[in-house]
Amino acid sequence: MTDLLLNWYKHHRRDLPWRENIQPYRIWVSEIMAQQTRIAQLLPFYERFIARFPDVKALAEASEDEVLKEWAGMGYYARARNLHTAAKILLREQAGALPETAEEWRRLPGVGEYTAGAIMSIAYGAREAAVDGNALRVYARLADDATDISAPAAKKSAAAFIKAAMPTEPKRVSQFTQALMELGALICVPGREPRCGECPLERVCLSRRAGREKLLPVKSSKRPPKETDITVLLIQNPTGRVLTRRRTENLLRGMWVFYLIEKSLTEEEISGYVRSMGYTIQAWEAIGSASHVFTHRIWRMKGYAVYVHETHTVEDYAFTSKEALGQLALPKAMRFYSDWLLSLRTLCPPPVPGVEYNHFF
Repeated sequence: MTDLLLNWYKHHRRDLPWRENIQPYRIWVSEIMAQQTRIAQLLPFYERFIARFPDVKALAEASEDEVLKEWAGMGYYARARNLHTAAKILLREQAGALPETAEEWRRLPGVGEYTAGAIMSIAYGAREAAVDGNALRVYARLADDATDISAPAAKKSAAAFIKAAMPTEPKRVSQFTQALMELGALICVPGREPRCGECPLERVCLSRRAGREKLLPVKSSKRPPKETDITVLLIQNPTGRVLTRRRTENLLRGMWVFYLIEKSLTEEEISGYVRSMGYTIQAWEAIGSASHVFTHRIWRMKGYAVYVHETHTVEDYAFTSKEALGQLALPKAMRFYSDWLLSLRTLCPPPVPGVEYNHFF
């Protein structure tokens, strides 16, 4: 099995930037990014992130805002915060030196069993199993194992299976781990249509032999994500600035957002809400609806631009210029509304003779 897999990998592997010059730091960043993002999507983010933060020291000495801005658009921002915190720990405690054992890696924020195994096996050639969704799927089909892959027993069995198949030479260990990931990403794909005819392990795959490859792996169904109605207010003052806030909540913590209300408000309710903030409404316009899917939640958003006469701010918020808005770490959830704002020549359009504005009053 091992030689078949490594020979296939040699001829079919993708050219990925962290494979060009294998270094622990680059593998670490790539693995953190790949936790919740497909490879094709993360590539431009990875290139920019490494260019901006080429090593632990550069990452540790950056501000959280700088790190989140480079991550903005990829989602799951706790990954970036954990990466940043871990870099600061390494700089403070080890002068920026990276761990050299799986146990030391697991002590860092955001590094679990899989990530530690992946870094150690790929970057150091250590015989540590990296068991992610791809590896679990490949294992379940190869071994014809119908255990629910979300169960700890499945991960334990997969780790033992992978470790037993690993070669002993460090370079081949690194290639083996990457090959297994690659096989799961390109050939032994999720769903009922694995590309068995192209698989180098077809003849040793027990589920293929038994005709059960389309039934595996077994995985318990997830609860559907909770839907939340959000009213997005782009409150703009006469100087052409929009009200923004840096979130402190767990969801999107550290990212900048517009004024968000976690309920769907009518236009009349919005009028009263904005007035209760001490603002006098000059005009308003409906921007449109957008949605964003998080892991366990979906935001259903309706947006409104609200032009006010006053320039005072409210607690935790600040008025931000159009130029500064482009420099903030804005999450992908706000992309529809930030794009609308940035497409305008000015944030607050001056009154135009003969043009009738929508009004709440």
